[in-house]
Amino acid sequence: MIKKLLRALLILILLLIPFKVIASQDIYSNCEYEIIDDVRYIKLSSVAIVHKLTLQWSDSDKSVRTTYNDKNLIFSTNNDIVYINDDMYYFGEIKLIKGYTYVPQNATVIFNEGYTAYLLDEPVEYKYINGIVTKIDVEKNNITTSVIKKYLINQIEYFCIDELAQFFNIEPVKAQNSDYIMLMNNEHEVYFYVQSDNINLNGTNITTDNIIYMDNRYYAPNNLLDFLIETFVTDYNNNTDNPTTSSEDESLYTTYIFDDPSVKYVSMKQVSDIAGYNYQWYYMNRYAVIERDNDKFFILVPSSIIMKDDLLYKGYSIKEDNDIVYIEYRALEVFGLIHKDDIEDPSNEVLPDEDDQNPSESDLGTKLPSGYIPIRQFAEYINGTVMWDSENFSAILTHKDTEYTFDTRNFKIYVNEIEVHGYDFKFEDGITHVNTSLEELISSTNILYKEYEEYDLIYIKSPTATLKTHYPLSDPNRIVLDIGDCDSVNNSESVKGQFFNSIRVLNEPDNLKRIVFDLISKNNYEISKTKGVLEVKVFKTGTNNTQPSSSEQSGIVPGSTINDENENTKPNNKADIKVETDKIIVNTLDYENYEIKRISDPNRIVLFIPNSFSDIKEFPIKENSRYIKKVTSYYSDEGLYIEVELSNQCRYEIIEISETKLVMDIYSQKIINMSYYNYSDRKYINITGLSLADQYGVVNSNVKVAKNEMITTIEFIDSNYRLTAGVLYVNDDFIEKIQVKRINEKVIMTIFAKQKIDLYFNSARTSYTNINFIPENMTYSGSVVIDAGHGGYDPGAVASSVYESNINLKIALKVQAILENNNINVFMMRKTDEYVGLYERAHVANLIEASLFVSIHSNAFSNSAYKGIMTLVYPSSVQSNKLSGKQFGTVLQKNLIKATSAIDRGVIDRPNLIVLNSTKMPASLVECGFMTNAEELAALQSEEYQNILAQGIAAGIIEALRLK
Repeated sequence: MIKKLLRALLILILLLIPFKVIASQDIYSNCEYEIIDDVRYIKLSSVAIVHKLTLQWSDSDKSVRTTYNDKNLIFSTNNDIVYINDDMYYFGEIKLIKGYTYVPQNATVIFNEGYTAYLLDEPVEYKYINGIVTKIDVEKNNITTSVIKKYLINQIEYFCIDELAQFFNIEPVKAQNSDYIMLMNNEHEVYFYVQSDNINLNGTNITTDNIIYMDNRYYAPNNLLDFLIETFVTDYNNNTDNPTTSSEDESLYTTYIFDDPSVKYVSMKQVSDIAGYNYQWYYMNRYAVIERDNDKFFILVPSSIIMKDDLLYKGYSIKEDNDIVYIEYRALEVFGLIHKDDIEDPSNEVLPDEDDQNPSESDLGTKLPSGYIPIRQFAEYINGTVMWDSENFSAILTHKDTEYTFDTRNFKIYVNEIEVHGYDFKFEDGITHVNTSLEELISSTNILYKEYEEYDLIYIKSPTATLKTHYPLSDPNRIVLDIGDCDSVNNSESVKGQFFNSIRVLNEPDNLKRIVFDLISKNNYEISKTKGVLEVKVFKTGTNNTQPSSSEQSGIVPGSTINDENENTKPNNKADIKVETDKIIVNTLDYENYEIKRISDPNRIVLFIPNSFSDIKEFPIKENSRYIKKVTSYYSDEGLYIEVELSNQCRYEIIEISETKLVMDIYSQKIINMSYYNYSDRKYINITGLSLADQYGVVNSNVKVAKNEMITTIEFIDSNYRLTAGVLYVNDDFIEKIQVKRINEKVIMTIFAKQKIDLYFNSARTSYTNINFIPENMTYSGSVVIDAGHGGYDPGAVASSVYESNINLKIALKVQAILENNNINVFMMRKTDEYVGLYERAHVANLIEASLFVSIHSNAFSNSAYKGIMTLVYPSSVQSNKLSGKQFGTVLQKNLIKATSAIDRGVIDRPNLIVLNSTKMPASLVECGFMTNAEELAALQSEEYQNILAQGIAAGIIEALRLK
């Protein structure tokens, strides 16, 4: 059964490829022909000249008679049958055109070999005629033909599964909930599942494209048709009109013909399988990597180039179809798989030899030659490094921690996230060439600027400069930064922002530069050291104090717990787990009722097998694994959990090899620039590079959302093609899968949920969109929202390389644990190091109808003597009839001071804080201590004091819930 399934799958792959058949038919190239409905019909009298035949027309039965190699041939234009001796054959319609007989070109196999596949010796025949699966009903000397229709749905060809059943005289079985349709004959059962988009053939799951239920009928992608023909018709693949086309007996490889019959191609997937290479296709950037031992080849489809080390091979034809790359047969000489005395490709080029092109060591540091040079050569001059970002098709040059990104799609240059102008580069033959004038930008101190809605972003980019101090001044309002180790600063005069009027640079003693921001009002600001640049944010609104910050931080990822206490009660069903290259193999006595789920932060797939266990807790990873980072297992009372940590949100497929063997295959991420996060209580989709709403949660006018029970469709325009089409299988408590389709610039995202949900869109920054899932069953109604302040690229205050966001999260997780131990329902706004927009925090809390909101922060101030705890509140009391935000803050502050004995800095009105003025429930923001005070910073880092703070906050929440 497995062999037959593999054979069927191979035919499915082959039949996806457009081709013309058999190079030996070139002898008919001078014959007269007509093209009708994309079928080539050859004039029979022209064929007669080629084979020196004598034709005789019979007017009584409208047929042409002749003999060839002792065979009597009759071509009947009445019933389209070709009679060879006493047998009937069907090659397609036989046409009379202007008094001459024309036959389909595939009928010329009569004069070669293979024509027996067209024999009609059964009452019903299924043949592959002129590229179309044809059902032929034979009755005496007459035939009736029928084909399966194609339907264009969303610009994709489908066939109707109901019509397929009728085609094979099968009575289909349909699920009452319309989730599947099943076709069955004496040998096979095939289920087509709508919800999960997969086919189950005799118990084996096969993932496919979208299965559609529409107008009481089921539809499947047309490229599955030949696979199903192979399933239901045993000898279907014997038809010689199928794609077998190698005319060179000495070749190990099947050859294919595309648009030019004179050029033969081979499948690099098949070549890799035979020759022992690993084949990987990168669909986003359209290139393949062929790798074996120390040999690594890149095949660039758009530019028809093969690369190996420093060698660049041109002049070969390259095609790609359905993720399979086909190269011209003679290109196998590049891989050493065919041998000739001389390689007949004068266009092969060698990349510049480093010894010839690069300067000697004594020349390094001197002025670069003008013009364009390869980016790797440029990197060596400046002592930088280069990496290739295959997902975004960009070259990234790193120099002293600063990243210079060369976007080869849009031909833009970025310093970290800010685009720079006045410099250009080229991308030719798969190689990035930079203009050597870029050295000026890299070696000097420059001020770069980008405008966001809520703040102005300024980079002070310098290979040498260090921040000595910074502070605000008033009357007039200014921000002052003192920069050391800096000779000069460029571009300051030309920069004017939304929230500052100008930037001035003053020379100070000891090689200091004083940079002054002249503010429009008393604006808040943040300063951080990010990827080799000083990052300054000048915010739209002002506060009473400011704090330095940094975005370089380490995340906290709670690990899985392993149950070692029940060693003596483990079941007998021991699992044998093997980790291969991007593949997990599990052998066990029984895997019935297994489950698989996707989890984010970090990206993981968890396979659960009930009543099973493993003695091994962590498994070694293959060195050439592209997607698997870590594999662990742990045992609980319910069974065995196998946790696979991934490099990104990769695709996966579970294959049930036998009743005791499961295989999990890991593939590359199909949907680029979209991720799903479900580790925290907040479940959401993140789309990078697209803004579908604003920071207030107002959805753009060109975004259309349609809900139908548990299926939600979102339509929008993506003119920059950020998102790729594909399906992300999730299978958690909320979401079954997320499907993305493209029709040119239009994107159709379909969310298949497991429960009814509402959506909340938010784009806190124009560079991304979060789509939050809010359960309609109000699972979190009445819960307490715990909001760990800052996170992600916003770490908050920084003191002695300690990040506020990390401290906040540790305290928040401890508060959660205490409250849940007291049977209080908690909603965590974040459980990992992730950024959440300010309005997003407030609006999500409102949508889940939380009862209380607590945001946990740590303070900072320019005076390092400052110590103590304060609680910030919204001054109004209209948020609740029973408990106001200020009353809630007072209760929190009292319990915190009681628990910690810290200095009481009181309850302070802060009407301008978004998480306080935009929440509909009583809300408070607690500042747990001053990180700028050495004593309190040490305390805030200690687990003992974090526990005390958490107990104080939890006690205040419990008391407030009683009052409320």
